[in-house]
Amino acid sequence: MFQDRYRSEAVENDSYFTTVLRYIHQNPIKAGLSKSIVGYAWSSYANYIGKNGFVDTEFAMGLLGRENFVKFMVEDKMSIVMDENEQTKKLSDAEAIIVIETVLGIAAVKIINEPKDTKKNILRRALDIEGISTRQLARITGVSPNVIWKL
Repeated sequence: MFQDRYRSEAVENDSYFTTVLRYIHQNPIKAGLSKSIVGYAWSSYANYIGKNGFVDTEFAMGLLGRENFVKFMVEDKMSIVMDENEQTKKLSDAEAIIVIETVLGIAAVKIINEPKDTKKNILRRALDIEGISTRQLARITGVSPNVIWKL
């Protein structure tokens, strides 16, 4: 059964990464394809709990540790991914440009020309504005997403 239109979301912080990972591992249960996370043959979950495979699990294990990973994956919070995204209002590029100019007192396109330290400070403050994502900030300012992600 298909539900809604496909959409993608940027995973921009560790907390959201672990939430998405749990959502993915719990999806077969929600879809009725398996009764447990371990029981679904096409899941990468087995790789995370120590079985051989081709999935790089180092990042997730570094965040949670093996014991906490297992506990976290079985928590009954299957809808949290969609719920969090629905509650956060995303600004359009035009709205974000206006908000940055109003709140920070600088045109978004001029941020890239600021001295390095000033630019970093402005970008950090812009990221604190609800509804502005890292990718969007990069797009409207011309600053590399890698520079913004490192802030």
